[in-house]
Amino acid sequence: MIGEIEAKGGFRHCGASRAHFLDGLVGLIPPSVKVHFGKKVVDVVASQDGKMQVQFDDGEVFTADAVVGCDGVRSACRRILLGPDNKSANAVYSGKYAYRKVIDMKDVVKAVGTEVENRTIYSGRGGHLLMFPIRAGKALNIVVFRDSDGVPWTQHQWVIPSSREELLRDFEGWGEKPLKLLEVDIPFDFTPFQMSQYLLIVLQLMESPDKWALFDHLPAPTYSKGNFCLLGDAAHATTPHSGAGAGLAIEDAHLLSGLLTSENIKSADDIKFAFRAYDEVRRPRSQELVMRSRRQGMMLDLQKPDGGLVTGEELKRSMEENQDWVWEVDLGQMLQQGKELFRKFSEA
Repeated sequence: MIGEIEAKGGFRHCGASRAHFLDGLVGLIPPSVKVHFGKKVVDVVASQDGKMQVQFDDGEVFTADAVVGCDGVRSACRRILLGPDNKSANAVYSGKYAYRKVIDMKDVVKAVGTEVENRTIYSGRGGHLLMFPIRAGKALNIVVFRDSDGVPWTQHQWVIPSSREELLRDFEGWGEKPLKLLEVDIPFDFTPFQMSQYLLIVLQLMESPDKWALFDHLPAPTYSKGNFCLLGDAAHATTPHSGAGAGLAIEDAHLLSGLLTSENIKSADDIKFAFRAYDEVRRPRSQELVMRSRRQGMMLDLQKPDGGLVTGEELKRSMEENQDWVWEVDLGQMLQQGKELFRKFSEA
């Protein structure tokens, strides 16, 4: 055991399926808001009358006073806003990939015991394994990260089917005698057991895992241009090693919704001041997250930039400092700063 990272202020972890979480968010949309799914943006153009026109690949065009582009890590809005030749317009490969699988909790508990019901990370040289319960504890989400040792990602798709054999080859040497779950009846009460054996038992459960390339963004010079801005992964896609990518998108939305109020926005022309204030407040923190997440990914893989090996104490200290930075943020103060900047820009 290297250490336990505990949250503060009464915060408790809860794991949710992404699909279930998104369904919950969609359910909060008021009936008065018209929503279209399955649309793909191809261009955003400011017309001569000051309106914004959003063009979709199906030929449809929407006209609006403003556009908030939050179309993910492969954002078309980002390329449009920054320009296709900007070096930060497209996501870049982080040098790491992951295998991911959701497994029925009963199967995992039967194999290795109830320890899997906790949020746990196992670290080793050049890789780490993260697992946590989802679906109200009925399923275990397992993500196994691996450094690519400098090998580029050449596939067009960022998620490709893989195999348990490929996964085990990637982690060859992590265990002395890999246990084959289908051949061995593993008892519940074997304690303590070697971490390497435990890891390999879990990996044996991962039939047909998906292999995910991990991409992120280089720092963009701006998140806004007139009445057009970027939010979430479109603005600051990050690797998942800080567990904060979606959280910072919610921070973005908190600030932006606090600026786009009837108190501030008297006409469509005022929106650009809100977007400019939003950009100035959010860009430093969100771009620092991208850097911190990459660095934490190296720490969890026990890697130092100079090739040295990270110690357990160094990893624990880094994790604690990084998660404090993620969690200990004053959103009220952030909104107040944004409002002051809005007034400054609108009165200039």
